Amino acid sequence: MGKDADMKVVRLGHSALVKALLDAGADPNASDRVQQLTVIHDAAREGFLDSVRVLIDHGADVNHVDQKGNLPLHLAAREGHLEVVKLLLEHTVDSQAANCEESTALMLARDFKRLKTAEFLEEHLGSHLRKGYQHAAVRSKINSPFSRPRRSNEMVAQECSFTDRRRMTWQSMFNRLIQVFSRALNKRKTCAAVQISFQWTEQQTGPWMMQAGEEVPVLLHRTTIMESTEQLCNASACGKLEEVLALLQAGTYVNGRNRFGRTALQVAMLGNSALVNALLEAGADPNVRDMILKLTVTHDAAREGFLETVRVLVDRGADVNLADENGNLPLHLAAKEGHLEVVKLLLELTEDPQKTNDLGHTALKLARDAKHEDTADFIEQCLGSCE
Repeated sequence: MGKDADMKVVRLGHSALVKALLDAGADPNASDRVQQLTVIHDAAREGFLDSVRVLIDHGADVNHVDQKGNLPLHLAAREGHLEVVKLLLEHTVDSQAANCEESTALMLARDFKRLKTAEFLEEHLGSHLRKGYQHAAVRSKINSPFSRPRRSNEMVAQECSFTDRRRMTWQSMFNRLIQVFSRALNKRKTCAAVQISFQWTEQQTGPWMMQAGEEVPVLLHRTTIMESTEQLCNASACGKLEEVLALLQAGTYVNGRNRFGRTALQVAMLGNSALVNALLEAGADPNVRDMILKLTVTHDAAREGFLETVRVLVDRGADVNLADENGNLPLHLAAKEGHLEVVKLLLELTEDPQKTNDLGHTALKLARDAKHEDTADFIEQCLGSCE
């Protein structure tokens, strides 16, 4: 076995062993052939600070991305390894880089509830902005759910031509923009694009002022539109049906995503089938997938054994034949957890009940291995009768 192969199987928690291999000439940037993970990706994900430091000292590239676009920083942030994150930030070229799922290290830390890590990243990024970080030609697109752009030059920025030559503060500018967005949505027009150019230096710390004719700077995540999406997601997660209905009636877009990239349906309290039904009736996508694990809401409901919710999802067009990142159908997850009634429902709808996941396991095998004998017996009986 060569030195590079040794690096792939070494116990990464043993930094002295890692150093010995590197001193002997092992390639610090040897990568996995399938996922393109380097050794520093593995060490960062597992939180082995000393090993990460040794790898960097011996030339490991912290800016190498894996097959999914993840830097070592992404993986360390996702797992909440704060000290590793601090070290990697010193060497990573772009700490705001997004992976293939369009998630930054900060977003991953927030998404996986690594609050201390997220707060540190937020503070770190904020300090760079205050030191005169220049944002040049930032562009944001706001797409309406109603239609595609009919005229490419129909831009919201053009509607924001202030003719009274008066100076405006951030707050009044936001109010004006929100009025424009609301009018465009009410008329079923598409907000094709808002072009923004933003320069921020240490000296510009007071209220930002603008003159008529200047390009309109927009912080989209601060607008009422995004705030209403956050409110909808929070209410859905808490099972507050009345609040969800009120927000939907007020025009909140049901498929809008919160700051973690989740829709209201994805974060819904799945034991509340009435709430799930309300979201689906309002147009929620029943087949929306998790950005990382590719799980649908039906996967989640099946795994947790929420029979009525699974039935509502199926009635509203949920596809029970979609597999997650590991090749599992909702049937696999329900069988593994021993949810017999859910399994009975899914068996009627699943095209291939004997389909295997990426590990080669069928729903029957998962049920047997987990000692859910009644579920396994039913699946076996069902498959036998089908034959």
